[in-house]
This record gives sequence, C-alpha cells and structure tokens, in this order.
Amino acid sequence: MTASPRPILLRICYRGHAYHGFQVQEGTDTVAGVVEEALEKVLTHPVNVRTSSRTDAGVHALDLPVYLETGRDIDLRGLVLGTNTHLPHDVRVLSACELAEPIDPRRQSRGKIYRYLVWNHALANPMLEHGCWHIRGRLDLPALRPALAALIGEYDFSAFRAQGCQARSPVRRITMAKASRHEHASELVCFEFAGDAFVRYQVRIMVGTLVGMANGQLDPASMPALLAPGRRADAGQTAPPGGLYLVRARMALPNPVDRWPETRENPARLFPLVL
Repeated sequence: MTASPRPILLRICYRGHAYHGFQVQEGTDTVAGVVEEALEKVLTHPVNVRTSSRTDAGVHALDLPVYLETGRDIDLRGLVLGTNTHLPHDVRVLSACELAEPIDPRRQSRGKIYRYLVWNHALANPMLEHGCWHIRGRLDLPALRPALAALIGEYDFSAFRAQGCQARSPVRRITMAKASRHEHASELVCFEFAGDAFVRYQVRIMVGTLVGMANGQLDPASMPALLAPGRRADAGQTAPPGGLYLVRARMALPNPVDRWPETRENPARLFPLVL
C-alpha cells in the first residue's frame, strides 16, 4: 500500500442493454456494480467509483470517465488489463491516468455529447437489434432544419423532461443539434446533441419528437412553442434506450502524473461504422 490514496481516472466503454443503468442498485446488474467488483479483485480493497455522468437502463457509452482512489501501488497498465480480465464482455476499461490531486467528477464536468441511431428501413436488421431504433416509414430530415436550429440555446426543457426527474431546474443549454444519414448507409440516421447537461430522458424525448416531425405527425415549426416552455404531452414519444450512446463526457482535469496507454484510441472514430 502507498502512503496516501492515488486519484485515478478510468475511461470506460460499454453496451448498456444488459444493465439497469450505470449507478449501483442493490439486487440488479449495473455498470458501476460490475466495474467496482472487477476493480476490487485487482486492488484487493473496497472501491467506490464516481463519475460526472450517469446513463439510464439500456443506454450505451463510448467514453465515460470513472474516478476512483486507491492506496495500492499498481502500475496503470496492470490496472487496466487486470480489471478487463474480470469484466463481462460488454464492458471495457479503455485507459487510465493518475491525477496530481483528487477531484470531484461532477464539479469537473464541462458538458456531454450524445448520439442516437435510427435504422430507417422497411425491414428490421437483427445485427442492430440492441443498437438502433427501427423506424419503418421514411423520415424527412431536411424538414427538421428549423426544429434543430430552434433547439440551440438555453431553454426550459419541461416538455422534454421525464416524469419523476429530480433535477432542480429544467433549464438546460444545447450547443449542438444535428440529424444526418450515414454517407455509406443512408438507412442509418444519426441524431447528435451536445450540451452542458441534460434532464432525465431529454435526449430520448427530443429524438422522439424529431422523429414525429420527420414523419409528419408533428409540425417542425412547433419546436419554439415546446421550449416556451411547453407541456410534456405536446412533445413526441420517448425514444427507446437502445439507440442512445453517450459519446463523450468532457471534463476539466489537472495534468496527469501518468497514463496508460500513452496514446488512446478514440472509440467514437469508428462509430457508427461498427455497432
């Protein structure tokens, strides 16, 4: 054991369809639960991980920062490889860095990027069962331009907030809202959003609303009224969780003392080419 705890930040990637979200919940499988269990086998002491962002049941993450402290004198390469040997196949540690000082992950948060994938084809694809929302009817993406533009800025997102959301305020700031078809597979529609923070189910409700606008069920010109703020009943359905990916949780961090690997593959580079 070292004299004082070492602050360590892991970056992890996972498919969420087998888990009841990130946060530990007694009696059910969660991402944090399996990560803590694997870390405890390597570090041989209890571990409590913290993060700047949580994902709900069924939601995936490409690059989620997970913070822990340990008194064990273990090199970062051994920590990453050892932890991965004890993790299930759908959760992986991508990298680790030791920080110069302890941090509070939530205070270091500088925003998040989400993507949502829709398989827009008459037939379902079994290879995409847990990675996309299957929409059969043709979606008119150009019709969404005014609605997407209206989302940019700081608004009251009460119309896009799930019942039971415990956030103190529904006001959030969106800095990016896009919808596009993949250049090599036009059936694959990608919605992208960036913002400082999001209320519960906000991205999924925004996607459900935009899909309703793209298939003619809702008027794209109604988006400003939904942000006035509007009512949840006037927005679209909540898109299923399987198409949602946390691409990146941005953080302001002190300079690392050490890291492994020194150059880390960006998992978003191959996404959504590989699901």
